[in-house]
Amino acid sequence: MKKIILLLTLILLLPIFATAEEQYYTIREIRKQAEALMAQNGGTVNIKAAHGDFDVPIEVPDVDRVPIIKIDFPLEDQMPAAPENGKLERHLTSDDEYLAGWIGQAGSREELFGKYFKSSSRIGQYGMDARADGSPLSMEESICFAEQLLDAYRVKNGWDFHLCRAIARSRQYKAHYGRDDVIPDTSKALDETGYYDLYYEQTFYGIPFNDYISYTQPSRYYRNKPVPLGDTIMTIFSPDLYEYVLDVARETAVLAEDVPLCGLDKILQSWKKAGKYSYRAKPSKIRFVYVSMYNPEDKEGEQILVPVWALEDDIGPDWSSGSMAYVNAQTGEFINHNEEKDRDGHRGDAVWITWDDI
Repeated sequence: MKKIILLLTLILLLPIFATAEEQYYTIREIRKQAEALMAQNGGTVNIKAAHGDFDVPIEVPDVDRVPIIKIDFPLEDQMPAAPENGKLERHLTSDDEYLAGWIGQAGSREELFGKYFKSSSRIGQYGMDARADGSPLSMEESICFAEQLLDAYRVKNGWDFHLCRAIARSRQYKAHYGRDDVIPDTSKALDETGYYDLYYEQTFYGIPFNDYISYTQPSRYYRNKPVPLGDTIMTIFSPDLYEYVLDVARETAVLAEDVPLCGLDKILQSWKKAGKYSYRAKPSKIRFVYVSMYNPEDKEGEQILVPVWALEDDIGPDWSSGSMAYVNAQTGEFINHNEEKDRDGHRGDAVWITWDDI
């Protein structure tokens, strides 16, 4: 009888022992792990992906907690006042059913982007010293002006934004060599129609909102409601000539005040499953971000923001950067965009672990 009782006790304790094997950390501890790893490797960490080894930096936001939150589209009365030198209009989703954000503009698009002329192309330059040809603003001044435009949203609604990419764009003539090769001719002068492209992400509790996870193919689990976004590209020539489309998400509820995260060692192992995403893509950094997933209890309702690690590519200002792959920041599991299901259910459904769970 004693043996039976002992056996039953061990069986009941098995889930506890299994859970204890998993190590979980706060975001503060994860940030220290990242700093220690990068200090050992000259400011980067090495990842082994399916198409090679890469040394990349890790970006961890300077925050003390990682909440799980619900988001939805903004409300009509959250529209700020238009600036004196420009106008502000509503921006709707593609089906015209939901308010996605607002369009800000001063001057005309034709004047801002310039007229196309044959044998020309746009070139991009990075860095605070990069200059958009013809613009009266420096890179730093264009960023300061963009921040002033975004202040209207910060003051009225408490929304905040993170500058993730800044490019000075100018026009350059092309020289033709042979039938198919087109090489920019740097000996010819640029014209006066340059501008700055500033890419912003919305942040929640200091964590950038990066993208969303959905299904690759429609199915009975596919949600038809559009997804709220939180990003913009601000195109600026001067304070009197600019344009932007700002899509924002509105926080509606906090589902967990803070959640545990798995260790970075487990995250770095997960990129082996990432595969080849593009023959041009080259990993440039790993970032801790939010992505939105569907609420499994309300298939047509609000989105839920969950933490992930994003592996990003960026091979220059003339190539659009983006997230190549995601890994779940709590489980360390690679999120496969080509599979509808994972072990927790459907890939687009938000699932998270709380401190009470462990």
